[in-house]
Amino acid sequence: MTTLNDLFLGSLDRKYGRMNDNEIIHLEAAAANLDHIVYPGNKHQKIYAADVPGLISKAKEFNLWDSWKHKVTSEALPFNPYVKPKISGVLFKTDHLDRDVYEHLLQSTSFPILVPEDGKTFVNTENKCFSLNNALYDLSEEMVNHLNQGKKFWLYSCNGRVAWYTRAEIEAQNKWKSAEIETKEKIKSLFELAEEILRAKPIFDAVKQKNIFSVLPFTWYTGIKTVLSGLTEKSWGDGEQANTVNHLVVAEDYSNGRLTRKAHSFLCTAGGFGSAEDSKKEYSLKIAGYIVDTVPHKITCKTCLSRIERLLNNVDES
Repeated sequence: MTTLNDLFLGSLDRKYGRMNDNEIIHLEAAAANLDHIVYPGNKHQKIYAADVPGLISKAKEFNLWDSWKHKVTSEALPFNPYVKPKISGVLFKTDHLDRDVYEHLLQSTSFPILVPEDGKTFVNTENKCFSLNNALYDLSEEMVNHLNQGKKFWLYSCNGRVAWYTRAEIEAQNKWKSAEIETKEKIKSLFELAEEILRAKPIFDAVKQKNIFSVLPFTWYTGIKTVLSGLTEKSWGDGEQANTVNHLVVAEDYSNGRLTRKAHSFLCTAGGFGSAEDSKKEYSLKIAGYIVDTVPHKITCKTCLSRIERLLNNVDES
């Protein structure tokens, strides 16, 4: 198969139309040795190659992988598998037209509009000129002969000039652009997966804790101890501060030996606080917008966790 460079070594046949079998373009393969990738549009967000297996493992653990495995590259960083081809085309200098001359040339040409079809592109073989974006260019003898044979070509603006591209150049450019778009989508998807894992982790941890604590001898939920400083404009606004911890709240009256709690009281402290119902912290699990279950936030109060451990040991001994 012919490569782009092979075609450029000889004289260029700037034809438009069906390519011969030996002219099918194969882009140069790129080496897959990336250390990290950067989120498109934000160079400060990075994912390193060493992080990918862990992300995928977490996605599987959180039951997310089935919906993501077709969007990201498994066990590796997504990268463009091809080296960007060097494409220059044949450049033409720009000469701006007098409006009357431009209108005359436009009306006197009968040649088909070339791409891009913007209504401003025309070719006038009699005057050996063509126009793109209201600018006039000389039409070389080679191009006149090319057009008289019924062939077409691509014209594109390029750094203030116009480039005439071959079929091979356009095919290589389109193949690389397609691969670039696909790669950017995979990179974006990998960052989105990482964000979803971050959102899922606290819920997943809370579910595991809820299952372990389901054998406690009373019903319970998670709450916080609301403070006035957590209700100001500079705080979370819901009674929390940055260092707020989650407590276990006994949802019913309970008494067992030295431990006695009234309904809606904190496990770690007896009295001193009002009902904790208004400080309940829970995740809402939804399907199609409907809440199907709720999960208490993970308990982080050390005193609560210590008393829960003693209660669980008593349950295990009984």
